[in-house]
Amino acid sequence: MKYFLAILFITLSIGANSQGTWVVSELASMPEPVTNNAVAGAMLNGEFHIYSFMGLDSTKLWSGIHNRSFRYNTATDFWDTIPQVPDILTRIAGSASTVKNKIYIIGGYHVYQSGNEISSKNIFIYNPDLPIPTDDHVQCVWRDSLIYIITGWSNTGNIPNVQIYDPTNDTVLSGTPIPNSDDYKAFGASGVIIGDTIYYAGGVNDSWIFTIQPRLRKGIINPNQPDSITWSFSSDSAVNIYRSAAAVFNNNPIWIGGGASAYNYDGLEYGTNSGVDPLDNIVQYQRSSGLFSVDTSIGLSIMDLRGVVQMGNQYLIAGGMDTGQVISDKLYWIEYIITPAISESGQSLADIHLFPNPTTTTFEIVAPGLGEDSRWCIYSAVGELMRVGRVNNGSSMIDTEHYASGIYLLRVDTEGGIAEIKFIVAK
Repeated sequence: MKYFLAILFITLSIGANSQGTWVVSELASMPEPVTNNAVAGAMLNGEFHIYSFMGLDSTKLWSGIHNRSFRYNTATDFWDTIPQVPDILTRIAGSASTVKNKIYIIGGYHVYQSGNEISSKNIFIYNPDLPIPTDDHVQCVWRDSLIYIITGWSNTGNIPNVQIYDPTNDTVLSGTPIPNSDDYKAFGASGVIIGDTIYYAGGVNDSWIFTIQPRLRKGIINPNQPDSITWSFSSDSAVNIYRSAAAVFNNNPIWIGGGASAYNYDGLEYGTNSGVDPLDNIVQYQRSSGLFSVDTSIGLSIMDLRGVVQMGNQYLIAGGMDTGQVISDKLYWIEYIITPAISESGQSLADIHLFPNPTTTTFEIVAPGLGEDSRWCIYSAVGELMRVGRVNNGSSMIDTEHYASGIYLLRVDTEGGIAEIKFIVAK
């Protein structure tokens, strides 16, 4: 187990003028390196788990494509191997979505020894077939009820179709198709749904040179008729991205990593056969202003992603392709840390220490500048409130003897706002 949280990260919520930075931490490595794998999260026995399905191993050969599945327990920082996806053909470039705590694995493609490829029409767990096979598609969930499968590659080219899977009724609906042009059609794009609007970006056209399309497409869903969608697009070089991971941050869509050139499953660029390296950035679209921002300071270069698990403003990426087209076995925890505000004297508004960290049975909060009325709360990794107390004379001893091993969050009220510190219970 990697105790990455021995370094304390403090978040002070003290107003909109605070600046922050993205922080990447490494958790327990996966059982084996894998890329182009479908990733999703779900609860199991009261604990949140990360799931990885299918993918490509470190050989980067057609024979290295597999249907193996792995599961990570966020409470114990431990991976285990679970039964593989029950498909006859192995697959990459599929996607996984969680609806009502059930995971649905959709699409992808198989590569034969000859180099020929075939897109998949399968959906697991319930296994109803898609009318149109697809891979490298956009997949996102609306209101924890419907899974939207947008464009992607289907055997011989990109498609304009929007297929909507309804897990409750085990049916597939046809949504308003995207316009039949390269401004919209793409493989390797990714996106999210915020409210009733679809946002998907990047991806590649199906010309012989497979050019990335730096487009942001929006689809407004009619909430009274969710298969009715109004489409539009805009162009911006910020979303010159391929196989990145899409998520939501502060109610805005973001895209993590990806490549700036289109490449085959082995990481080699179409046409030139040169290796493609991943981007080291997070692209954010500001919905209020319609502008993009690009943060290049995250310190993580990763591409070939088919999903990211989101827990509030924290994100977990399992596997992928690293610099030099190396297949990764890493699980990364990414979060945005607000920089503490500084008083006129140059001192931090709160000087809070927690030790030992990791802990086994007890730890101490030391915060000399806090008053006796300052309250602290402990939350589990999935946001469950575990315990509440108050700081006494600038310090408090907290008993963790009955806590399960895992990651927890301590929140302390300060005069300047709220300080948040992660800690680990390790037994």
